[in-house]
Amino acid sequence: MDNVARIEAAPTARRRAAKEAFDADQADRAQHAQAQRIAEFLHRDGAVVITCADDDQREASRRAGRRAGRIRGHRIRTMVLETGDVAVWEPDRHTNPLQVRLDARRADRRLDEALRAMGPLTGPQPPD
Repeated sequence: MDNVARIEAAPTARRRAAKEAFDADQADRAQHAQAQRIAEFLHRDGAVVITCADDDQREASRRAGRRAGRIRGHRIRTMVLETGDVAVWEPDRHTNPLQVRLDARRADRRLDEALRAMGPLTGPQPPD
C-alpha cells in the first residue's frame, strides 16, 4: 500500500486537470472578447442584437452582454427576442442629455451618408 498513488497525483489526472483549466481559460477569453465587441456597440449605438442559433449561444450572449455592462460601468438589460436573437441595451442611456444629443447627431450623419449614396431624389435619375 506504500506505493499507491492518489488519483489526483496520477499523470493522466494532472493532464486532464490542466486541459480543463486551459479550456476554461480559453472560454473566458472568448467571452471577454465578445463582451468587448458588445461594449463597443453599446458605446456607439446604445443597443445591439446578437443572432443566436441555440439556447447555449443565447445564454452565452446574455452573459457576454452583462459582462459588457461591467466593462462599460453601465446598467445593461438583456432579452431573448421572439426570433431567438438576444437584445442587449442600456436602459438609462436616454437620461443623459449629452448622450441624447450625440445619438441624434450620429443618426443624422448616418441618414445624410445614406441619402448622399442614394443620389438625387428628384429630377433625372442616374442609370443603374
